[in-house]
Parts: sequence; structure tokens; C-alpha cells
Amino acid sequence: MTRLAFIALAAASVPTLMVAQPATPAFEVATIRPSQSGSRGADITPGNLIFRNAPLLEIVAFAYGVQNLQVSGPSWLPNARFEIIAKAPNPASRDEMRAMLQTLLAERFKLTLHREMKEMSALVLTLGKTGHKLQENSVEGSPSFTTGPLRLSG
Repeated sequence: MTRLAFIALAAASVPTLMVAQPATPAFEVATIRPSQSGSRGADITPGNLIFRNAPLLEIVAFAYGVQNLQVSGPSWLPNARFEIIAKAPNPASRDEMRAMLQTLLAERFKLTLHREMKEMSALVLTLGKTGHKLQENSVEGSPSFTTGPLRLSG
């Protein structure tokens, strides 16, 4: 069993426009709208943040720097999709953008969080007694590695 930190949340209704207060790290201007369809995407640059047709679960996971499976909440959380367009008062690092997004989620969704440890099943890849049987790749180019639910390729 592996222990992972989970973030649980509660959400409320969503207003559409707000000017952030300077007391905590906050965006200068931000718009949040429910999104029904369209292409998904995220664009995070120093000072600007855009989520299009993004599940609220993924937005929360990004804001707190955790994986999607580490966020728990209401059953509708993975299905509720939003468009968020936000502008920081100054160019900001990715970590500063996350902090501003946390403030935005707390203000607009009345998000509260509770951190806890939960035991979960996990697969662990280990080396066998006789070592590995991997072979060196002879194809030229940049190496790549991707993971997903029950998928690992490189």
C-alpha cells in the first residue's frame, strides 16, 4: 500500500467576473465561465493563465501541484468544465500563478481544502533477481517518456 496526500474540497456557485484584492496573491482580473463544449487546453505564461473547457478536478490539481487522483470531492467534480481567463498584475512564475489560482478558487468556488493521508493500492516496478532485460535503443532522436492510467511507454 502507498500513502498519498489527498485534497478534498467543497464548491459553490460561480460568479463571472471579479477584480482581485491585493492582500493575498491574486489575479488583477479573472473570468470564470461554465464550459459545455469545445477544444480543451491550457496556456500558462508569466502573467496570464487560460484554461479552456477544463475539468474543475484538473484545475484544482494544477493549483495545488498534485496529481488528479490526489484530489477528492463531490461526484460532479471530474465532469464540471470551466473556462478561466486570468491576468496577473505583473509577470509571475508558475508557482506564483498557482498561488493566485488557489486564491481565485477559494473566492469564486468557496473552495476549502482538507489534507489527509490515505492508503491506496499501487503498482511498483522493481528489478528482478536476474536484472533487467531492457535493450539500448538504437534509434536516433530525442528520448521521450509518457505515462497514463495503466500505461507506461518510453
